[in-house]
Amino acid sequence: MYEYLKFLLVKLKSIDDKLTVIALLQNKFWVRINDKNLNEKWFFKENGELLISINGNIVDGRYEQLSEGSLIVELDKNKILLNQNFIYNDILLLKKDSDDSDFYAFYDDSKFNNSEFEQFIEVSRKEVLNTKILKLADNTEAEVLMKPNKNIISLGDSVLINQKLTVLEFLETANNFYELKEGEITGIFIKDKYKIAEINIVVKQHSKILSVGDTIVHSNEFIHDGRYKIGSNLGIEIIAKEICSKYSIITCETLNKKHCLEVWCMDSMGFSNGDLVFENGEFVQDGKYRLSILKTLRVVAGEIV
Repeated sequence: MYEYLKFLLVKLKSIDDKLTVIALLQNKFWVRINDKNLNEKWFFKENGELLISINGNIVDGRYEQLSEGSLIVELDKNKILLNQNFIYNDILLLKKDSDDSDFYAFYDDSKFNNSEFEQFIEVSRKEVLNTKILKLADNTEAEVLMKPNKNIISLGDSVLINQKLTVLEFLETANNFYELKEGEITGIFIKDKYKIAEINIVVKQHSKILSVGDTIVHSNEFIHDGRYKIGSNLGIEIIAKEICSKYSIITCETLNKKHCLEVWCMDSMGFSNGDLVFENGEFVQDGKYRLSILKTLRVVAGEIV
């Protein structure tokens, strides 16, 4: 709810629809929206007195309108400046000067009871906000506030859990990983699964294609640093759960059929210097390996030179 009210505050500020007629504020009870389970009501009298009822206990205060849309509120000899104040659909929003996160939200007690207001907010937020529900890997749900007129999640979108901006820094769904900072999406990644050396792994990928820089998020066994095959034609090198090298694997037989080589190529187009050459899972011995009349591989320390 608070995130929707913050959105309203930004929206109203952008169209400069400030509270300019002080009479709209006066002589009615405004129920303050809070998460402390307090029954708090504010009553602005015409003479500048402010009465606040907290669970039936009265606190005296004062208020003064300085200019269009600005109020000074005095409580317990402390004064605060509220310089962006709006009434929208019987919702009162008062924001403290220079602090976007500190604002007061109320609803008109004569228009709603608590359950009616919650229903109103839920309907209103669905009509106004462009949202998408994410089902997380732990079967909980997150709500993404997408940009207007967008139908896909993108960087900068806000994420709510239980209608509050989440403090989580990482989310996982069936198909994606999301990195967050202060409730906003800062990274979107593809989630994919592979099998290496009989170990099942889940990788956080920057694109649909497995690439250098992708990281292993989950595995059913400990992953030691080293080189691993994925299927028969893809090889990767892993250091600290990060893919630091990627190879296309080409299997070839020497012309005399004495050796069956496995060449790990850095370039998928073919052999090049620095490619790795294995036989039976080990680096081949130094030497020349003739693959055809025109093609011979010269290998030193397991690499084509």
